[in-house]
Amino acid sequence: MNPIYPAELRRRAREAIWGRLPNVLLVALFAAVPSLVFQMALMLSSNSLIRAFQMYQQAEMSPQVLRRIMQAAAHDMGSFALLLWQLLPVLFLMLPFLSIGQNYAYLRLLRQEEMKVRDVFARVSCFFKAIFLEILVLIRMILWGIPGFLVMVLGGVFFIRSRDLNMFSMVYTFGTALMFFLAYRANLRYSLASIVMADKPENSALTCLRESIRLMNGRLMQLFSVVITFVLYLLLEELAVNMVASLSYVLGLTVNVVLGLFIQAWRQTSVCAYYLERMREENRSELEDKVPFSDDVTELN
Repeated sequence: MNPIYPAELRRRAREAIWGRLPNVLLVALFAAVPSLVFQMALMLSSNSLIRAFQMYQQAEMSPQVLRRIMQAAAHDMGSFALLLWQLLPVLFLMLPFLSIGQNYAYLRLLRQEEMKVRDVFARVSCFFKAIFLEILVLIRMILWGIPGFLVMVLGGVFFIRSRDLNMFSMVYTFGTALMFFLAYRANLRYSLASIVMADKPENSALTCLRESIRLMNGRLMQLFSVVITFVLYLLLEELAVNMVASLSYVLGLTVNVVLGLFIQAWRQTSVCAYYLERMREENRSELEDKVPFSDDVTELN
């Protein structure tokens, strides 16, 4: 097993991104459109109730006026809630497909091929397979998290019988941590499946999932080392956005979107670089298995 250095993969991804930064940001933006629309609708729907509550705190008003304001806020909430419910199926259908296209664009970028913004839509043939793949991954993550959930249930049963709140809190916290740990571990096992589908669109969803499991067998810490650094970058991004937003809300929002897209693109390109490195290892291993060693060649001669 040859060592894979996370810093080298991140450097490789960063250098590839800098060469085509506008296109990379546009690809990341298209891939993030469903999430951005959902967040915007959620933010706007909550603003109506916030405004009504602020008006109630800042002014003395009759019950009739307050009732009309709350009715208007509820009407706005109902409209936006309906919009959200209408968007949810579309978001669910678009996200897996756009994720596959995004990975395809980043693979082309890393292979020094011509990457275009429309590459994010290049894997339209995988539309339904991408949805099925996401469902498979979600089901398996839930199944992996069942032991932690059972510990949480056990803590609830123990509390009902003993009324020991401290013990319940300890058991429930441990169960929650165990559930998230097992689910995240499963997510690492399946994290290359969408990249495999982007690289080999002829494969079925189940084949891509199995290929991801095979490539990640015994190597979960390698990929974890690649992606964990981006948690620090996200924290630094949040700090920078808060500093800029204190000067200008619009400028802070712009910085938030641009930095968020860049970090997301850098992270995913690094994961794609890890996939390519694993494939190179596989090819080298196959070549070594087929070609005899030099001593053997000498003996044959």
